[in-house]
Amino acid sequence: MTTIRPRCAAAGCDQLVPRRGARFCCRACYRTDLRATPSPAVPLPSCRSCGGPKPRQDRPYCGRGCSTAARQVPRPPCRSCGQPVARPDRPFCSLGCSRTWQRQHPSRPWAGLVRPEIRGAAHPNWRGDAASPAAKRRRLRLLYPQTQRCAICWLPGVRRARDGDASNQAPGNVLWRCRTCLARFHRKRHHKRRSRSRC
Repeated sequence: MTTIRPRCAAAGCDQLVPRRGARFCCRACYRTDLRATPSPAVPLPSCRSCGGPKPRQDRPYCGRGCSTAARQVPRPPCRSCGQPVARPDRPFCSLGCSRTWQRQHPSRPWAGLVRPEIRGAAHPNWRGDAASPAAKRRRLRLLYPQTQRCAICWLPGVRRARDGDASNQAPGNVLWRCRTCLARFHRKRHHKRRSRSRC
């Protein structure tokens, strides 16, 4: 049984196709027909920032300018000079403005460095009592910035919680001890625990 092969589908070519199911006799006829057939208009995806066409479909923006403009965040003014700050989470535009503000407010050298709207429970990364002990001690340093003296030896002390729970940051629970007296206190408490475990 002989198989009837169709002729080439390209315009101006009367050759038979080489196999069944093919439309063209050679690659040159295929390219000629491809150039002659107009391709359907494919709508280009639009840029997220300006709405214009973008060259690549896998990119959300048409260029670097639109990408930078979309990522820009409104910057608040500096607390000292009023110029916009470089980063939205910084209250000052430079170290000089920060020191100028601290000289103008000597009683509160570190107050205001953290913005009130992102401080404490209003901050998105606030963990509450689930924070680490180091984070709780850092809160004590922010709440009580002025260094006081040790109540035993009168040397500059560090902040510690009286009941051992750093999450309890009440003024009556803050204990001021120098590092030597604090180490002596921890040694005594450790020996008490060992003596209780031996009994």
